[in-house]
Amino acid sequence: KLPQEMREAHQLAIVCSVQPESRQMLEELARKQGLGKEAVILTGFVPEEDLRALYNLCSLFVFPSWHEGFGLPALEAMRCGAPVIGANTSSLPEVIAWKEALFDPHNDEEMATTMARALSDEEFRAGLVRNAKVQSEKFSWDKTAKRAIAAMVRLHSTRQVAPAVCPSEEPRPRLAYVSPLPPERSGIADYSAELLPDLARHYNIEVIVTQETIDDPWINANCPVRSAQWFAEHADQYDRVLYHFGNSAFHQHMFDLLKAIPGVVVLHDFFLSGVVAHMDVTGFAPGQWAQELYFSHGYKALYDRFHARDMADVIWEYPCSLSVIQNSLGLIVHSPNSLRLARQWYGGETTDWAVIPHMRDSRIRADRAEARKALGLNSDDFLVCAFGILGPTKLNHRLLNAWLESELARDGSCHLVFVGENHGGEYGQKLLATIRRAKAKGPIRITGWAKKEVFQQYLAAADAAVQLRTLSRGETSGTVLDCMNYGLPTIVNANGSMAD
Repeated sequence: KLPQEMREAHQLAIVCSVQPESRQMLEELARKQGLGKEAVILTGFVPEEDLRALYNLCSLFVFPSWHEGFGLPALEAMRCGAPVIGANTSSLPEVIAWKEALFDPHNDEEMATTMARALSDEEFRAGLVRNAKVQSEKFSWDKTAKRAIAAMVRLHSTRQVAPAVCPSEEPRPRLAYVSPLPPERSGIADYSAELLPDLARHYNIEVIVTQETIDDPWINANCPVRSAQWFAEHADQYDRVLYHFGNSAFHQHMFDLLKAIPGVVVLHDFFLSGVVAHMDVTGFAPGQWAQELYFSHGYKALYDRFHARDMADVIWEYPCSLSVIQNSLGLIVHSPNSLRLARQWYGGETTDWAVIPHMRDSRIRADRAEARKALGLNSDDFLVCAFGILGPTKLNHRLLNAWLESELARDGSCHLVFVGENHGGEYGQKLLATIRRAKAKGPIRITGWAKKEVFQQYLAAADAAVQLRTLSRGETSGTVLDCMNYGLPTIVNANGSMAD
């Protein structure tokens, strides 16, 4: 977006380690934008001497980061006298400390305008250099060390021994509860909404989230809501920390939190490879997948990561959960199957692991007749449901094919309903195409993501459920327990925790 003559007069050097797929993506993007090979340089990792030289030689240092713990590269560049511009987010305004040098990192036009001004406006450029010199001198390791020691002395001098109290007078421990919560489309969010009211009998609970809204009335009324950033800055205020880890992007912020603030982990999925790979390829945590493959499984896994024909094969093969296990203060799992997987993949003892069965409230207040009426079913209709998000590991195609080959498909009163969100890729499209081509007399449909009330209506209305799974990831199927809890005849295959 810079003027052509400005682009021709400068090279863009992206100085950082670059994974092969990221390099390929960026080079392809540059080519599509009409930039030649010499216009954009991806240096890969550079040693400190070369980094210092680049700081000193550059015409402009641009730091468009969305989030930083501090923003040391910007400060290093300023210390070397480079004109520095950066994002107006996170901690960078504190580091750069000049509003005119900041831009919205989500706005390409604003970033390009600030870059062009820094490269063409000599007065502005001189101001950036002056700001770099003055601002960078405010930071030093000597000052950091003195402030740290002073804080320790202050803490020690104000510390008092708490008076002994009778057990009956002891306040409930303060618990930081780290989990996605409704309305996030996650089974773990619903699980937490059910668990929290009972857990609150024993703890004063504050929930730690990255989502913008929570729509559960009980949680909003009884649990203070804290951001992950706030939690990171006030972790010392809690007596207990409980993390709920699952294999989806809803949990990606928890890896760094757990490393910095240890706690007990409820491991809903033994395999965390899906979320770790997602963090890497989306740029949330570049290089995370390779690091975790090496840490959890050694060089062979790392080799497979870069030589496999299909990255999905590597995701399915390796759990990538060892760092979470080792950073935790203790593990809670829902099935002995997770203990078996831990011993299979990592060896050693699992004595600090607790198996606590997946809970379900047996006090069901569902009226079958009302549920069937709400769903538009006749009293004599035969309804078979499969619950949960659809995907290849759920074998939805096997159930669909079996249904179409059975007598049930030739009976107009028989319904097959997949209660959940369809797979977003080719698998989901194939399911829809098969349903469209089918000559079944009774309805076959996929509901899409079902709200809790609709989900429960189908549980109350169904005559039978089929819950299949292959390639277990060490999870416990809450939907199987839902079906059993509602008294549904339930067919499963003996896979993973479902066998237990």
